[in-house]
Amino acid sequence: MRPYHVLPAILSLLLSSQVAGQTTASAIPEKNTALSPAMEAALKDKLQTLFRTVCSKDEFSGAYLVAKGDSIISEAACGEASKRYRVANTLSTRFNVASVGKMFTAVGIGQLAEAGRLSYADPISKYVDASWLSPEVAKKITIGQLLSHTSGLGDIFNDKFFNSPYRQLVSLQNLDGYKVFTRDARPEFTPGSNYLYSNIGMLLLGVIIEKVSGKHYDDYVRQHVFHAAGMLSTDTYVRDEGTENLATGYLSLPASKTIKENTLLIPVRGGPYGAAYSTVHDLQRFANALRTDKLLKPATRQLFWQDHTGGRADKGSYGYGFELSSGKLGQVVGHSGQLPGIYSKLEMYRDAGYTVVVLSNYEPGVLPLAGRIAAVLESVAGLE
Repeated sequence: MRPYHVLPAILSLLLSSQVAGQTTASAIPEKNTALSPAMEAALKDKLQTLFRTVCSKDEFSGAYLVAKGDSIISEAACGEASKRYRVANTLSTRFNVASVGKMFTAVGIGQLAEAGRLSYADPISKYVDASWLSPEVAKKITIGQLLSHTSGLGDIFNDKFFNSPYRQLVSLQNLDGYKVFTRDARPEFTPGSNYLYSNIGMLLLGVIIEKVSGKHYDDYVRQHVFHAAGMLSTDTYVRDEGTENLATGYLSLPASKTIKENTLLIPVRGGPYGAAYSTVHDLQRFANALRTDKLLKPATRQLFWQDHTGGRADKGSYGYGFELSSGKLGQVVGHSGQLPGIYSKLEMYRDAGYTVVVLSNYEPGVLPLAGRIAAVLESVAGLE
């Protein structure tokens, strides 16, 4: 069991080479060719067997999707979106996606850069005033460093945040309400010299989106990311809005052998740092929109999908708002997300053309489903 007093540290971890401009390199071609019927049948069988196993043991509750190009190979849902009301998870169930939402913020910044309205080399003091961050700090940090978590700024979800009056947290109807939690922030190292996963950094990117676009952050990503990609079941999580078909997250408490709802253990609302809600099909639409240049130009996509940390990131490498990895099937880009009672992951296999989406209202456990799916893809699809 994770005691409540360590929750700020948990959220800090889970919601846990500066480049001045866009590269002209072309994106790595992605394989959208279909699998042979025999190979697709074998892959589907292994994925479904894996899914039935984890569901039957109650190790997973949620939905998953595996596609190759535009063709869905396997998808399914299990468990309950609401144990209180005995409502089953389905493929249309909305799940809180935690830090997967950082990609939405990054895309918004990329769009504004493409329009010539900002540069990745800009010091954030150009857009973030003293009510948000000390000018002495802001002038030393660039937009690119916020995107790559190399600014040195730490986390917003700390003791100060969680010890604040509930009324103050509820009042965060717009980003200005977070100023009290950011204005005293100081980098833990010289900006650009190291890597530190930073929710403050992502929050400030949202502030920059608002300053440059003249729109509320939620309105901007709703119009220019969600609707542009056809993601009509995706939006910002707000605890008291009673969102239809939204799964409740659950934590296991081994000591008492009980299950606890996560409602009071996650932020009141989502924001630039993440915690939107979405579905497996909407995240597939997001992946497809990225691949087909509906959201970003190829040069921007290439820039975002290359390492900007010098390999210092927690999981190997990090681009501009995207986690990066590589394996037997080539480069994989996307993002994971985790909060108490929440696990999410979107992976786009650039070289092999696969898309994997996993959304859960359970914590990931020892062997998260996304990792098991990756092993199946490498063992079966690697034989193409």
